[in-house]
Amino acid sequence: MRTKMFSQLASGGSTYGAFTLINQPEVVEIMGSLGLDFMCMDMMLGALDWRTASAMALAAERYGMSTMIRVPSYPWSGRRDMVDHHIATDVLRAVSIGADVVMASLETPEQVASALHPTTNSHRRIYLPKFEFEAHGTPEERAGLDEQTANEHAHAWLLPLIESRLAAEQLEDIVTVDGLQAVFLGMSDLANEFGHPNDYTHPEMDEMVQRAVEQASKHSVAVFVNIMGAGTGPARVQEAVARYEQMGVRGFFLPFDSAILIRFYRDVMSTLRPQ
Repeated sequence: MRTKMFSQLASGGSTYGAFTLINQPEVVEIMGSLGLDFMCMDMMLGALDWRTASAMALAAERYGMSTMIRVPSYPWSGRRDMVDHHIATDVLRAVSIGADVVMASLETPEQVASALHPTTNSHRRIYLPKFEFEAHGTPEERAGLDEQTANEHAHAWLLPLIESRLAAEQLEDIVTVDGLQAVFLGMSDLANEFGHPNDYTHPEMDEMVQRAVEQASKHSVAVFVNIMGAGTGPARVQEAVARYEQMGVRGFFLPFDSAILIRFYRDVMSTLRPQ
């Protein structure tokens, strides 16, 4: 699973990608052809179905992009004792259609551990020969498999999305969960949770990010953030990335596709039909 995202992180570099809310393979191909390292589909919100998600995953693979899928959850329960095992079921299905990374909004170490378990399941692209021969083949067919090829897609990552107050409070324990590779700070909802709507650069938010990086780095866990609140202009995006890179953030969700379209057409129409 040596996609560009994993290679960048392994070499100590930063990795860049974006959510897609338009949910079309063609958009994924645009992202891949322009050099993004990963793309993320959203099955928590919106109308995306599994068949379309599978086609989008194949489009991403063509360009060496990592496929992320955010599965449904409700991250604001505030209950430390609640583990929703349906999330693990969706994680397994996401892995089976080719997701390299499965994102879920989670709040506690117990929830993370439950969702993490299916990422090592071998039921990945079960319609392909390498799975058929490895799982159901005769001794001769199994012996003919190249071990590296048979197992190259065996393990996906879980990316816990931290976007509630409880999740932020539990982060120090979440990053200790065995097998966890990265966490994602959902800056939009965290800013709302802590009383700073759309103010991602508030000192309390910066302190939160810095603390998360320090806690995560102790356990070799990478930290991702979204920078949608910086706007969609290249200069502002570059400035936001530079700020977080100085804090030790490794992964960046750039402005998503529909946000770029909205702002572009708003600006164009305001010049064509000024009020």
